[in-house]
Amino acid sequence: MNQPESLSQPLAQSQFVATFRLFSRFSFWIQLFFGAVSGIVLLFAMLGRNMSEQANNPGIGFGVFLAIVGLLLLCFRIFWDFRYRLLG
Repeated sequence: MNQPESLSQPLAQSQFVATFRLFSRFSFWIQLFFGAVSGIVLLFAMLGRNMSEQANNPGIGFGVFLAIVGLLLLCFRIFWDFRYRLLG
């Protein structure tokens, strides 16, 4: 309470832009990596199933559907991160 000034000072505009650019690049590449890993895992899961046999677990189809929806949302997020890179 007796401190004369706050410990955190507001960033200057150039510092903010540099920080924004750094984090947007980091976020873009991390999400692109996670998207590639998720896509490969989903591809293996879909191709690894025996389609001629009747599945004992009816929830597998719904799980694959949710995984595809998650990948589509991840693609949207990667697009926004790319736009943030351009904005920075």
